[in-house]
Amino acid sequence: MEAIWIALIVFLVLVAVALVVGGGLFLFLRFRAGEPIRIPLRFLLRLYMHVVIIAGLLLLTQGFSGLLRAGLAGAAGKDFSYYPAYVGGFPGREPRPVEPLELKERRDLTPEELEKLSQIATERQKEELERLERETKELEGKKAPVKKEAAPLAERKEAPVMEKKAAPPAGKKESPEKKSGSKQQTLAEAKKE
Repeated sequence: MEAIWIALIVFLVLVAVALVVGGGLFLFLRFRAGEPIRIPLRFLLRLYMHVVIIAGLLLLTQGFSGLLRAGLAGAAGKDFSYYPAYVGGFPGREPRPVEPLELKERRDLTPEELEKLSQIATERQKEELERLERETKELEGKKAPVKKEAAPLAERKEAPVMEKKAAPPAGKKESPEKKSGSKQQTLAEAKKE
């Protein structure tokens, strides 16, 4: 559908260029001959109506094609489309076979078929769980060994290291109250640890 729109746009651009060139040539020849340029109002109205009709027909055609596709999809099944669905698989995985019961509409199945379909779905779930467990075990085997965390500070036998504070910028001096207060805070923090 996109190719049709691209072709239509290219066609309309070419028609517009041809009309501009033709109109320019017409005006040039009229001016050169010295004749007056008269465009009847009736001609402009006809031109406008033709453009509107063509645009309406294009939109109507697109709408009808969507309705037709929807109607055929309802009659022929959900999978009917101009663009078939691409079902990509994962590398290393084969596509699973599809049972005919899985393709039917549920409302059209008999109770026996519904029971068989539920058994098939249960088997599929079991297979999927087994596959996920296998993949999880494979991934766990490939992981790097976990490093042990460092022992907490309380268990260490070393003395806690005090952090040094940066010196104040040049020209600014700390007051003695601030210095003593910051030392007391540092000592209090070290005792807590």
